[in-house]
Amino acid sequence: MKVRSMDRTRRTLLQTGAIGAYAALAWPSRADAAAATPEETANAQLVKDFCAAWARKDLAKIESALADNVSIRWSEKSPWINGKATGFERIKAIFERPGVEKVELELVETYPKGPLVLNDRWDRTVRNGKMTQHRLASIFFVKDGKIVEWIDYDLPDPKTIRS
Repeated sequence: MKVRSMDRTRRTLLQTGAIGAYAALAWPSRADAAAATPEETANAQLVKDFCAAWARKDLAKIESALADNVSIRWSEKSPWINGKATGFERIKAIFERPGVEKVELELVETYPKGPLVLNDRWDRTVRNGKMTQHRLASIFFVKDGKIVEWIDYDLPDPKTIRS
């Protein structure tokens, strides 16, 4: 099917785009960069609102941002989670783990480009009074105001990188 082939091509691009995404996140902003289009601004706002909803444990907001056919991959090493029902159940399970007090997706930078929204963020979980955090680069593919694909890439802790 032609649609499947295009999906696979986009997914391959997203999977192999980690280095480019990291470079884009690390590269200093250019003063002469083109202004975001209204669609790009809306896509970025959707992702910002989606990420902010985690700290508020606003499950309705999180669920409403996902497309019915969403595909999620929380690490370049993890399997894809396919479909809104399955994805949302996995998200709810994070909040329902014993001892989980807070889950936060703190955005450091967000870059919209067409239907893609890249972000640099810290994911933090407080469980039984102890916080764990992970630095991530994410790529969200937005279509018709919904997140259709979401993939995270683990980034090294800046304190461990040697010059």
